[in-house]
Amino acid sequence: ISKRFKYRIMKLRLIIFLFLLPVAGFSQTYLFGIVYGGSSTPPPSGDTSVIVCDGNSLTYGYDLPSDSSYPSKLATLAPFNSNGSTVSNYGVSGQSTIDMLNDYSSQIAPLYNANQNSVLVAWELTNDLYNTGNTDTVINRMVRYCEAGRATGFKVIVMTGISRKITGTTSGGDNQSSFNSKMATINTY
Repeated sequence: ISKRFKYRIMKLRLIIFLFLLPVAGFSQTYLFGIVYGGSSTPPPSGDTSVIVCDGNSLTYGYDLPSDSSYPSKLATLAPFNSNGSTVSNYGVSGQSTIDMLNDYSSQIAPLYNANQNSVLVAWELTNDLYNTGNTDTVINRMVRYCEAGRATGFKVIVMTGISRKITGTTSGGDNQSSFNSKMATINTY
């Protein structure tokens, strides 16, 4: 994917993400675009938020200017830029969902704040699928990650995976067509 195209995808996903925050009322989990528990009561407008963004290079902002990752953009938008909210970027290029699970208790869980709207945004499916080639494994790992976030107290939003340009085959044995077909299946979960 070209740098320009990746940036456009991130801008679109940020717009969708920003739309989901008030709809979610910071009290629901969105798993692959589907509500995953919680209530629909929005928080008071003056509440501050702790927003933790975890994922792969798409969250990190690989090959983009440092202020162009979606967490950086989110931090500049109202109300987060003026009400004492914090937005943290825990994206790591090459990170898979299993890496996120392994790092959750030491890196992500401590960021939960019971006195604020604590939101966990996860955006990683592609590296896991690239490495394993198994849709059930990818889905199960992301479900476990979401369950860990919910158990801690986070409101969880999962951004859907994107198609990927692949030359040859993945570690999981997929060519570009089969990989993107599997990603489409995962995104319908």
